[in-house]
Amino acid sequence: MEEIECPVCGRLTLKAKYCAFCGAELTPKPGEVAELEELPDEVVEQLRLRIRMEEIAGELASLKGEIDELVKQISEGHDVEKYRLKVKELREKAQNLKNERERLAAEIKPFPLEDVAKKRSELEERILRLDAAHGKGEVSDEVYAKLRKEYEGQLDALKRSHFKEIALVEKWIDSLKRKIKKLTEEAELLYARHIAGEIPEESYVKEKGKLESELKESRVYAEMLELILRKWS
Repeated sequence: MEEIECPVCGRLTLKAKYCAFCGAELTPKPGEVAELEELPDEVVEQLRLRIRMEEIAGELASLKGEIDELVKQISEGHDVEKYRLKVKELREKAQNLKNERERLAAEIKPFPLEDVAKKRSELEERILRLDAAHGKGEVSDEVYAKLRKEYEGQLDALKRSHFKEIALVEKWIDSLKRKIKKLTEEAELLYARHIAGEIPEESYVKEKGKLESELKESRVYAEMLELILRKWS
């Protein structure tokens, strides 16, 4: 049977849709278009939680700047009572955001890519410590060889899992980018139909709003996944 090189793990694998070693989707034939897949619900939920956490961080930073400026005005004797009430209001708002952040943090779960990347890093560090101890004569040759073999077996398995999770996130990103392209084309076609007089103003504005909302969401999800991929690849 024909074998091809996996674009993710580099191993030779039987020609099929997915790599037999890391699970990556193999390059489609010229002219073949991969199916547009929606992100799993649990992935979307985790992305929304993380995005909201980033928004809260920005809102808290903005509130801190406002509060600091008001405190400065109070210290200089400007509209003391008015500014004190405003500071109290802003601090209550900041506390509500902190409470929300705490609730969201409890709901955030690591993606499998993050988990396996951490485990791989920890194991690689363990191997380095073992090598150093053996080099200093703190571990016998026999024990070193046995433990090194055990760790290497675990590391090979983690590497395969790591490649598989990287490929999965790359697949999600690719699907989002194709969705963004599709939505962009739909928005352009909608505009052309509106200009041509096929779609009335009210319907155009409504449909345009839906497309823009979905486009914004897809772009934010893609950016978040790319950040995760860069950090844990």
